[in-house]
Amino acid sequence: MATFLFLTWNGGGATVPVLAITRELQRRGHGVRVLGHSVQASQFAEAGIPFAAYLRAGGFEVTASPLNLLALTRDREAAQDVADELEARPADLVVGDPLLLSTLKTLLDRGQRYALLESTTDTLMRVRLRRTGTVLRLFGLPVRRILDGADAVVVASVAELDPQAEADAEHVGPMVEAVDARAAEPTVLMSLSTFPFPRLTGTWQRLLNAVDGLPVRVIATTGPSLDPTGLDAPPNVELRAW
Repeated sequence: MATFLFLTWNGGGATVPVLAITRELQRRGHGVRVLGHSVQASQFAEAGIPFAAYLRAGGFEVTASPLNLLALTRDREAAQDVADELEARPADLVVGDPLLLSTLKTLLDRGQRYALLESTTDTLMRVRLRRTGTVLRLFGLPVRRILDGADAVVVASVAELDPQAEADAEHVGPMVEAVDARAAEPTVLMSLSTFPFPRLTGTWQRLLNAVDGLPVRVIATTGPSLDPTGLDAPPNVELRAW
């Protein structure tokens, strides 16, 4: 059996595929553990997945500021935490988010095998990171070499939604444990992102207005980045935070 170390971050949807995959690997008898931000600990504890928080990197709260995500990509303290973890307990394969560039560079420099796990589309994540390579190189991050050093690229989405994906991207569909919905009436589920994109409130209100009066039951979940009390929901919409 193999040993896997998963690297994650407090990015909302980034946690979901890690939970699903680690539980399946654990069920198959593999050794799995996760390193992430301390606020994520309870989610993995509930799933019975071994988890440790970054010791140096501490907490991380995602915001809509590009500087916030830039700090995540450049987090050298998290990279040192990962290096220390591997010194203490080696892993056959490390699986990490493409945004964790400083950590991935440490893996590349160590000759550690690693794979990329994208919780969103390759178009939005890896392809866009390549375009910012010149800027990030100023911070000592050779983006293309880091991304190309991965053994595999797994995308937790479907290829039809990812038109500019790189040829080596393996689309495995949404990685989440769920049950089939068996609604007694026509039902629509609406959800956007856990990331606090600018103008998110206006986008949500336009969606709610669009379903007003339709002969369907609508369930709208805003996620943690938006307070649903600030939205005007039509009578046929159940508006929930999560």
